[in-house]
Parts: sequence; C-alpha cells; structure tokens
Amino acid sequence: RRSCVSPQYACLKAVAANASDIAAMVGAPTVGVLALGLPRNLPLDAVLRLARGVRRASRRFGLRVVGGNVTRSRSLSITVTLLGTPPASGPRRRATARPGDWVFVSGDPGLAGLGLRWLETIRRCGDAWTSRERGARPPKELAGAVRRLLRPEPRLGLARALDPFKPTACMDLSDGLAQDLPRFAGAFAVAVENLPVTARLRRTARAAGIAPESAVWRGGEDYELLFTVSPAAGRKLAGAGRLGGVALHRLGTAEAVSGL
Repeated sequence: RRSCVSPQYACLKAVAANASDIAAMVGAPTVGVLALGLPRNLPLDAVLRLARGVRRASRRFGLRVVGGNVTRSRSLSITVTLLGTPPASGPRRRATARPGDWVFVSGDPGLAGLGLRWLETIRRCGDAWTSRERGARPPKELAGAVRRLLRPEPRLGLARALDPFKPTACMDLSDGLAQDLPRFAGAFAVAVENLPVTARLRRTARAAGIAPESAVWRGGEDYELLFTVSPAAGRKLAGAGRLGGVALHRLGTAEAVSGL
C-alpha cells in the first residue's frame, strides 16, 4: 500500500522533529545518526528519496549525519538521533517559569493540524505533493497547511535569537496547545489572555470548516516554540512582534499556582 507521505518527506520530518526538540532547549543541532529498517520489496527509487530527504534536512538544519545503521524489516522504519550544543547560559527546560513571567508562542499554532485534517478527510494515499494525480493535491486555501505538516520548520533561528532574552522555560509544540500547555505549566499555571488566531489561520480554518479557536487548541505537529520570559524581556518581544524571522504571540502570564 502506498504511503500518505513520500519517503523523502518522511525522512525530512523525522530529522525536523528531532531538531525541534533541541530548539526547545534553545540549543543547536550538530550531528545525527540514522537507523533505517527497509522492507524487502521497497523500490530503489524510494530508498534514493529517503537519502535525498536526509541530505535536504541536514543541509537545512545545519547538521551532519555521521553514521547509523540499515537493516531489513517488515515495514519501513526511520529512527533519528541528534546531538546538539546548548547555549552558553545552559539548556532551557519546561516547567521552570517564575510567577509573573510572560508566556509566548511562535508562528501559527494549529496550521499543521488543519493540513492533517485534510489528509484524513480525503481518505486516500499517495504523496500530496509529488503525485501527478490532480485529486491528491490540496485546495489552494489548504496548501500551506499541508506543506507545514509535511515539511515542518523547527524554530532553530528563533532559539538562537531568543537566548539573549534569557527565557525561563521553553518547549516545542507537537500535540497542540490543549495538551502541551498543561505539560508546560507543570508547577505553575498559565492565565491565557489571548489565543494566536492569525488572519492566515482564520482563512485556512474557514476553508477546512473548523472553528479557528478549535484548530489552535486541538492542532498538532506544529513544532512551534512555547516559552516564558521576564516581564521586561516580554515587553521588548511584544513590541517587536517578531524574532528570528518568526511572529511571536503573547498567550498570557505565569501564575504561582498549579494548573491551567
């Protein structure tokens, strides 16, 4: 059965997801190892597309693949391990914010989830970007959402630019705000004052027939950064509106109680 995601994008996304974990600690990836389990009947072209995906990802994210393993398996398996360097001030962790810190999120949370919703809706396989079948291509209003799902951009540039602002806690979004925000809160609460419903997300959600607020809360696969900074740093970031080429949205404030 054909996969819903081409081998090239599958490898690229596997590397991107790991790079995002390093960005979530305000670090930078350096080297990686790759383990591939390949079915006996996997076409050579698919193997070459896997290799191209790894090459594209390593160039895009500034790392080198230095080794790994290839073995035969019953189904295609891609396992990526990345090593990275923390900032000079040390790696950031989640659940370490202080009361009064400002809570920010980057980009367009919920956009990738809308792309996933479209892929689930069409109930067919075939690469949504390289298939020659017209029916496999998303409508114009949802094309960006599907692209964000299949080709995520870990916020490495934002992580580098964020370090001077001394974030007190940081994590990446992979399961949507509704699931990740309580994990992030940990020993403190987040008083949510604003949801990052951008004009782009609103248009895409309308095309998908989903309330934009629901898309933000319940989306996933975003790989945006969720972080806290001091109020002084927060005012600077809120005034700039962007950092490292990425839009920033203030969610609210960290409170000195547990919960959400």
